[in-house]
Amino acid sequence: MKRLFGLLLVFGLGLILVSGCQTATTTDTDTDTDTDTDSGGGVEYYPHTDGNWWQNSLSSSPAGGTITIWSTFDGIGTVDSSIAVQISRTEITLSGVVVTAEAYIKTTSDSVKIYGTPSVPSTTATTFLDFPLEVGKTWISSGVLQAEVLTKETVTVPAGTYTNCYKISYPLATLDYQYIWLAPNVGGVRSEYASTSGGITATVTIELTNVNIL
Repeated sequence: MKRLFGLLLVFGLGLILVSGCQTATTTDTDTDTDTDTDSGGGVEYYPHTDGNWWQNSLSSSPAGGTITIWSTFDGIGTVDSSIAVQISRTEITLSGVVVTAEAYIKTTSDSVKIYGTPSVPSTTATTFLDFPLEVGKTWISSGVLQAEVLTKETVTVPAGTYTNCYKISYPLATLDYQYIWLAPNVGGVRSEYASTSGGITATVTIELTNVNIL
């Protein structure tokens, strides 16, 4: 459990951002590459109306077990008295203890950017998404870390089957890999990440189980 909790912290509680195959070359039957012409995806891949919520199931290996994660947008705030942002909140229950994390998010037709948290706001933004999304597109998410849109797929999770999902890689020095799948008008439907320490690789898969988009 400590290992899993550490992974969640390293990942930055990514469901704050996406609210959502074990390797980069997965052949899992739950995902199929969409072969239609990619016309690019916009802000519909990140529905951000206040009150939207996502429920996800987290499974891990080798620890085992399943954890429920709940995410929503809840209110607005400002950074440096000039940057209007939304408050995104995620709750994870670990051994009966609810862990809550919040982030300041600014969504426009051009991008989704993170301005820290309510407790530690930042005027220097991390670029989570850069629109339009297209297969092969890259952008600098933070510092020298480069996000990349890898493929466009059909993804099946407990909440249903979603077409035209973009699979995005977010490299992080402390992780072996970190992938997120975004569906139009839904947002995040799946995410996967892994970390190796002492010769042991811990993997985490998060899948959408229920969603309410206003």
